Amino acid sequence: GTVVVAAGEHATCTITNIRTAKPPLPPMLTVQKLCVPSDDGGLFNLTINGRTSADQRCGDRFGPLVVPPGVNHVGEAAGTRTSLSDYTTVIGGDCAADGSVTVAAGQSATCTITNVRKAESTAQITIVKRCRPAGVTARFQLNLDETVFQGMRCGDSTGPVVTSTGVHSVGEVAANAKPGLFKTTIGGDCSPNGAITLTAGQQATCIVTNVR
Repeated sequence: GTVVVAAGEHATCTITNIRTAKPPLPPMLTVQKLCVPSDDGGLFNLTINGRTSADQRCGDRFGPLVVPPGVNHVGEAAGTRTSLSDYTTVIGGDCAADGSVTVAAGQSATCTITNVRKAESTAQITIVKRCRPAGVTARFQLNLDETVFQGMRCGDSTGPVVTSTGVHSVGEVAANAKPGLFKTTIGGDCSPNGAITLTAGQQATCIVTNVR
């Protein structure tokens, strides 16, 4: 930057700045775990391109992680003591529904994985005890699956019992009478073998009849 000038001379110096290309920043990707309800206690293993962050809670984040330019994928698996079948899962944010997202150099993306806990489906079933003749004084033990209702008299009812949907079994465990004294039939909404398939919100009545 030095210059020598003599008396009476004029000199002009130039300083030129040439912008150099900076290397592009790498893409960044983050996964945000959301739940409905927000305080759900599930644990989830979040993944970005196969890299896993285990047992993430609702509200946690995985990332940001450096990812290659182009198509990347996020996902999840069940964490400790958690079953994904208990939830409806929705992937969104910057990601498509299949968990894919395309990012360019210098770009940052955030994908959300939302788990909505399914409402438990229940039904109601009532078991009625009948006898022929009606004046029988014996007591009976009825059952719904593994649950036993003891001391049931003729004409008694269990009242509505809340249970899960699906296949159930109604029957009679025993009677405080001589073996073979009664013939047992099952009817109402139950099949003759005591089987019944309950749907959500259904209210069923099964009748267990003992004929002397």
